[in-house]
Amino acid sequence: PWIAAAARPGQYVHVQPPIYPPPVMRQPHAINTYDRVQGTISIHFRDLNDATSRLAQIRPGEQLDMTGPLGRPFEVDQRTRHVLLIASETAIAGIRALADEGIAANRQVTVAYGARTAATVAAIADALRGRGAEVEFIGGERAEAERTSANSASPSSSSVRGPPGSSAAGRTPSAGAGTKRASLPVTATHSSRNRSMVSG
Repeated sequence: PWIAAAARPGQYVHVQPPIYPPPVMRQPHAINTYDRVQGTISIHFRDLNDATSRLAQIRPGEQLDMTGPLGRPFEVDQRTRHVLLIASETAIAGIRALADEGIAANRQVTVAYGARTAATVAAIADALRGRGAEVEFIGGERAEAERTSANSASPSSSSVRGPPGSSAAGRTPSAGAGTKRASLPVTATHSSRNRSMVSG
């Protein structure tokens, strides 16, 4: 619960993949969403290797060792009324909390994301649309067919953009006073090649 209590948009957690022998380095995962009331955070990642494959197989109730929140959070001028967020592929997970914060502050939020296919981050894009953000898929020629399909299936979708300072350079590892390490039970998982996980 303390990770969710201290988390801010743009921060991340270091996760110890549940594999043996354990890797020397923990895996950094952007905090996709956090819920201070429920004491939960979610991460979104792509199933690419043994570590992420095992991570994707975790079931509700299993323990997951993580440290955080880490990194420098995004800073948005309080006078800002329109937030434009831009991300590619699963990096959209790193700006999801910033979009949620903007919506909660009654700002106009537009998110633009690039990916090989619209399905890559469909769950996050749909969740943002559902909260009132404008979301636009920006794909290359290889993704044109998918883009056409996605637009026809969701006619209410419009556009997506992102805020300045959203590069990974702003998220340098920093074990600040609010940083905690814990083994947390996983409370929800969703099965797909791009995985989302909630823990708290």
